[in-house]
Amino acid sequence: MDDEIQIIAIAAGFFIDKGMIFVAQRKSDDDDGSKWEFPGGKLKDDELYDDALKREFNEEFNINIKVIMEVGGAEFEKNKDMIVITFFLVEGDFKKIELKAHQQTKFVTYDELIKMDLCKPDKDFITIFEQEIKKLLEK
Repeated sequence: MDDEIQIIAIAAGFFIDKGMIFVAQRKSDDDDGSKWEFPGGKLKDDELYDDALKREFNEEFNINIKVIMEVGGAEFEKNKDMIVITFFLVEGDFKKIELKAHQQTKFVTYDELIKMDLCKPDKDFITIFEQEIKKLLEK
């Protein structure tokens, strides 16, 4: 029996447009069904964070993105594994998205975001990195 803890790296991206933050709602039959999140996914093998985010946004929304900067991270345990999520600011043409892995998307203010039913690591991220996110929203 293998009781070794696995560390799973995940990249998540968020897009800011005119002081609003892009979020996506998970499908109801997914883990954390119907919760809101910053989209992303697990890194594959030796994949870099930027490459994973570009792949995930292409797979989930059929758009190409550019990774701008790392903003912060969150971690939690799940089924004896350690999940480490790193959040990045991204750019892309979000007007052309196709929903493939989510119910819906929308742009929200920070005040709306903190009241949403977010996945736990996303909620932790926006709480811990509130000042950094607000600075990005001001640009």
